[in-house]
Formats: sequence, structure tokens, C-alpha cells
Amino acid sequence: MCGRFTFEVCVGILSFLVLAKPSSTVFFEFLGSFRAFVSIPGNEMSGSVNFPNAANALAGSTTNSDKEPVLERREEAEPPKMSKSALKKLRRQQEWEAGREKRAGIRREKKKQKKEERKRKIDAGEKVPSQKKKIREGKITPSEMRVVLDCGFDELMNEKEIASLCQQFTRCHSANRTALHPVELYATDFGGRLEARQEYVLRGQQKNWKRYHPTTNSYLEEFVNEKEKMVYLSADSDETLHELKEDEIYIIGALVDKNRYKNICDEKAKSQGIRTAKLPIGEYIRMSDRKVLTVNHVFEILSLWLEHRDWEKAFLEVIPKRKGLASLDEEESREQSLEQESVSEKAEEAEDEAKTADGVEMPAEKRIKITE
Repeated sequence: MCGRFTFEVCVGILSFLVLAKPSSTVFFEFLGSFRAFVSIPGNEMSGSVNFPNAANALAGSTTNSDKEPVLERREEAEPPKMSKSALKKLRRQQEWEAGREKRAGIRREKKKQKKEERKRKIDAGEKVPSQKKKIREGKITPSEMRVVLDCGFDELMNEKEIASLCQQFTRCHSANRTALHPVELYATDFGGRLEARQEYVLRGQQKNWKRYHPTTNSYLEEFVNEKEKMVYLSADSDETLHELKEDEIYIIGALVDKNRYKNICDEKAKSQGIRTAKLPIGEYIRMSDRKVLTVNHVFEILSLWLEHRDWEKAFLEVIPKRKGLASLDEEESREQSLEQESVSEKAEEAEDEAKTADGVEMPAEKRIKITE
């Protein structure tokens, strides 16, 4: 009887453990209650079951009944495993941060050396370039035109592309600050990793930028009832932009994607009922690859068009030479010179053919026929 009762009790305990999955505290309270039960005088199980005191000691090791077991807490506390490349990136980042003060010291030392060198040249009577900033010709007159950087593509970029986009934003501000006709620059849907990166790199300097308006709103929310004034610039658009208007809002997709997401800006704008247009690059210059430019290049072209009112001049000043850039006039003159070279080569070949194998020239009439 006693053995059967013990067997049933063990089965009950195992069922409790499997089905209920109690915490350590609840389990040991259950064991304590069961021990008290079997210790009642007159009970058939009295004295036949003796649980070790270690159970109570372990039960007392958890000071709070809400806490999970120590083993579980240790497992949760362990940091997630990182790949080798991630560890290398983290190590490089830590080394960069550790060397920040050292780099600042090197820059200060170089600046000091340049100052001393300049003073030495002045004392020696040598000519030194002026340190005064070059004053731009013409009076700076702010433009009423608004340019929007659409930051609604954060999830489509990796960390390297986010860092590149952050640099492009800084260049946009720099171009706007020195422009002859600075515009109002907006960054809509601004936040996420791009905002964190900008704050990390610039240390809050962007908060002092003039004519720069970052906002978490979308451009539709920021410019309510002005959809008809919006023009989303996209290289994939069927419409070509021939001139800029002061009262229009020009949107640039803030996306660094290495051409992974073709038509994404064009399709987004069309789905929202917004007009799209592309810059007239093909009408003025010839590029060796697809006519997709960086965010800051597009902004700089818009800024220079306001200054020169000349697309070709703006393109040639901004677009890098490595993109195989050449104006159509230059290309035509180059083709004409190549044509002339080809004609000259053919004439020389004809003259060579006009000579006989023994060095005697053909009659003039035959030479004329050959050259023709």
C-alpha cells in the first residue's frame, strides 16, 4: 500500500512539473507542504519520505517570488553573439573614439605650425596669400523657393549608406549657406538612424543651421493644401524640368541605394498625386552612366541655376568628371575633329596605294580616282 501510494505521489509531482511549469519558489513551497503532510502522526507515509533540507535552502535563495530562476536570469543577461565583421566594425569604432582627442591635438599642432610659418614668411618679406574670405560678387538675396529632402526611406538603407546621406545633408547646408540665392531647406519624415547619426557626428551643430527645417512630418503634412505646387525630382520621370519657379516646392528623395531601388521616388510621388520631373541633363551634357546624382549634387545644381539661370553651367560646375561628363558642344567638336582625322588618314592611305611596288608613282589621273 505504501509503495503504491509513493508511486502515485511521484506521478502527481511529475505531472505538476510538466503541465504547470511552476517557478522555483512555487515548486519548493509545494514540496514543503507535501513534507508537512507526510509528517503528520498516524499517516501511513509519516517518516517514509524525507526531503533534503537543500530544497528549503534553495527555496530561500530567491528573495522575491516574482524573480525568475538564477540560471534563467544568467541566460537572459548574456549579450547576443556578434559576427566577426560586426566585431571588427565595433573595434574600429571604439579605436576611432579613443583617438578623438589625439587627432584634435594633431590638428591644433598643424594649425600652430602654419601660423608660425606664415609669420616667418611675413618677417622675411615674402608674399603670402590673404586669409580674408573671398567675398562673392553680387548681393546675396534669399529665394522664396523651398527645397525638401524626403527622408522617408530610412529602412531601405544600411549603416554605411546612412552615414553617406548624413554627409550629403551637411554639404547641402554648406552649399545653401554660401549660395547667392539661399533657399528654405526642409527635411521631412526626419528621424530614426539618420537623425541619430547627424546628432552623433555634428554634436548639435545642425540646430544652429540657418534656413534648415527638420521635421517628423511628411511633406504632405508640412505643406497642407500645396500639393499642386510640389514637384518630385526623379531621374525616372517622363517630364523634363526646364526652369525653376520661386513659388514651387521641389522634393529630392533622400536615398543612397546604389541604384537598387529604381523608380521608387517616381512611383511614390505618382501614388500621392504629385507631379514628377527630371533635370534636363541629357539636353546639355553627356554622361557615361545612368543620370542619377547624389542628394547634394541635385541641390547644388538647383542652387547654381538660381544664380546663373543656365543649366549647362550648373551641371558642369557640380557633376564630377569621373562620371564621363562632357558638354554636347564639346562632344560635337570632338566628333568633328575625329572625322577630320579619319579623312586625313584615308587620304594618306590613298597616297600610299598610289605608289607602285618599285617606288614609281602612278599617273596623277589614277591617283585622283583612288583618292576619290
